[in-house]
Amino acid sequence: MSIFVSVVIPVKNDADGLRKTLGSLPVRDALEVIIIDGGSSDGTLDVISAQADRIRYWESGLDTGIADAMNRGVARAEGDYVAILNAGDVWLDRTLDLVMREAAENPTADVLHGTIEYAASDGRRHLVAPNVARLPRRMWVFHPTMFVSHKCYERLGGYDTSYRYAMDSEWCHRAIRSGARFHDVGEPLACMALGGQSDRNYVDALREYRRSVILHRLAGPCRAWLTYLTVRAGKTVLRLPYLGRLVSTLGRSGLARSSRHSG
Repeated sequence: MSIFVSVVIPVKNDADGLRKTLGSLPVRDALEVIIIDGGSSDGTLDVISAQADRIRYWESGLDTGIADAMNRGVARAEGDYVAILNAGDVWLDRTLDLVMREAAENPTADVLHGTIEYAASDGRRHLVAPNVARLPRRMWVFHPTMFVSHKCYERLGGYDTSYRYAMDSEWCHRAIRSGARFHDVGEPLACMALGGQSDRNYVDALREYRRSVILHRLAGPCRAWLTYLTVRAGKTVLRLPYLGRLVSTLGRSGLARSSRHSG
């Protein structure tokens, strides 16, 4: 069977995260695994060595950052569709089968994507469904759930290395502007832990997002700045200990009421 999906895993000094990510991937002829390591000095290379029989290609210490690591992986990919999982992100049990089914039923789709499951540090998890129409305001297509056709990467190019945190957002903005066809599979595809680089450096990430939506004319400067200030204020509030706990408590209460009403 020819390779159908390539999964690119950028990693640096995250042996446990890489082990977790690899453990979520099925061993199938239709799947190839590519690892781009940023020059790890922990046990990451040991994890790669231990699972070398299921990794088609890996390299270490050659990339200049996350966007470059993604691009290097995509350039090596031979699959019809290419997915990118940061170390620590995982696929769900049915992910590959769902994607293969949806690709067969929607052969003109450039990007297959789905719902994301977020995992908080306290063990709580919640699902968020994608919404392409909201991309001019926030990143409502979730990178760990994205499967981009190889032809789409060839047409649009890879990730802009001038973006340190919002390179996936910029790529999606560029794809929308070019008329790429996004298709929501309608089901959860991946789980992602909160607290990554974009969360820790949210101000810089928001600035890059603002820059991208203006660049690709998805929003005018006034609207982009208003969104930036609104989202930044909201994230600042959530980081205040008392208000953050209050909002979290109200949110859980609202989710509980919603769950009861929808049953």
